[in-house]
Amino acid sequence: MHAWRDLADDRPPQPDPPQRLHASRLLDGQVATKGTLGSETGELLLTALRIAQTDDVDGEPARTPSTRRADALGDICRFFLDHQQTHRGGRHRPHLNLVLDIDQHGDVTHARTADGGRVDGITAGRLLCDSVLHRVITRGRSAILDYGQATRTIAAPLWNALVVRDRHCRFPGCDRPADWCEGHHVRPWTMGGPTRLPNLALVCSRHHHLLHQPGWHARLLPDSTFEVTDPRGRVRSTVVPLATGSPGKTPQPLPLAS
Repeated sequence: MHAWRDLADDRPPQPDPPQRLHASRLLDGQVATKGTLGSETGELLLTALRIAQTDDVDGEPARTPSTRRADALGDICRFFLDHQQTHRGGRHRPHLNLVLDIDQHGDVTHARTADGGRVDGITAGRLLCDSVLHRVITRGRSAILDYGQATRTIAAPLWNALVVRDRHCRFPGCDRPADWCEGHHVRPWTMGGPTRLPNLALVCSRHHHLLHQPGWHARLLPDSTFEVTDPRGRVRSTVVPLATGSPGKTPQPLPLAS
C-alpha cells in the first residue's frame, strides 16, 4: 500500500528501512534467529536457499520445508568459510573451536564451544572426522599440564586424493559436488580408524551428520564401493565414478592412494 501511495502521489521511491538480524544462543546450545531483510538482501537469501536446498534421497528421514531451508543455510555458511579469499592454500578449517572431553576408550563424553555453548555428541563426532586437533591434558577443569602440537586429521594432499577418487558426495542418491563435502572416517577416528584413503569417503555435510546418527552404518570396500545401511537394514551402494577413457578404450577407475 505504501508503494501504491508513492506512485499515486508521484513521490520518489523510499529506501528500505535498516535491516535487522538477531541471533541468540539458547541454553541447550541451539541458536534462535529472527530478522527482517531489505528487498535486495532478501532476494539474495531466497535465491541462495533455493539453489542450496537438496531433495531427500531414498531411505532418509523426511524433512519439512523449514528443515530443508535450515540445512541449506548451514551449507551456505560452511561453503563461504571453506572458500574465503582472505586465506590461501586450500580449505580453511575448522570454523568452530570445541573443547572435548574424551575418555580412555576414545569416546566423547562432553563437548562445548570455547565460550561454553553445549554441542551434542553426534555433531562433535562428525566434526572430529575432519578438523585440526590439539591435545590438552589437564588436572581438573583449569590446570593445564600439557598442550600438544596441532594435528590435522585430513591433510590437504590426502583431501585432494579423496576428491580425485570420489568427485562428489558418495551417499547413495546424492550428487553434491566436492566443494560442498567433507571427509568421513568410515571407521570412526575416535575408535582408531586410520586417516587413510581406504577409510575415507567424501560426503556432504547433511549426509555426514546422518551417518553419525544411531542406526546408520557405512562400509568402504576394497574396490572403493561405498555401502550404506539404514536403520531398517536396507543396504544401498555407490561405486567410484569412472574417469573418461580414450576413444575405443574402456574407462578405468580413478587411481587410489593410501
